[in-house]
Amino acid sequence: MSITENDLEQTSIEWFRDLGWAYVHGETISPGGFAPERAHYNEVVLAPRFRAALEALNADLPASAIDDAEKRVRQFAGQSLVEANRDLYVWLRDGIPVEVEEDGHRRQVTVAVFDWTDISRNDWLIVNQFTVKGSKTVRPDMVAFVNGLPLAVIELKNPADEKADVFAAFNQIQNYKGSSQKTENKAR
Repeated sequence: MSITENDLEQTSIEWFRDLGWAYVHGETISPGGFAPERAHYNEVVLAPRFRAALEALNADLPASAIDDAEKRVRQFAGQSLVEANRDLYVWLRDGIPVEVEEDGHRRQVTVAVFDWTDISRNDWLIVNQFTVKGSKTVRPDMVAFVNGLPLAVIELKNPADEKADVFAAFNQIQNYKGSSQKTENKAR
């Protein structure tokens, strides 16, 4: 019996589902899909899920704080992909600092992105064949989203193919990174 890359992908999706993750095919949530969750292929944040998570996790904060936090993440641009990821990591871990005005005074509050105490309050979603268009079109095998944010890209290779090893998967991820860096530079 021979296993294919698609067999591995379907098995991986089932593993995620067994862990409690929701699943959807990338075409379904893409622009023009049955249930689009992004307006353009160059968007990687699933905005409706992200907004819903921010509102649910920060019900005590005014809408302006949620708006500012959402905007900061969705329009985030660092000097390099590595620096951007480092800075964004702090926001994901500790929350997004924003200012709110109360009684004529401005103060800083933190908008939580994840619930680290009760992880069941987070939105866990695995998506396969998630197309992203930048300087070139890429389609990772799987993307793991938490609260609408893409946190992991998974590139699968056919275990029956001797040439499809961890190095081939690594090189594919490097191609994805190169595409996102070119897109980031164009946006500036």
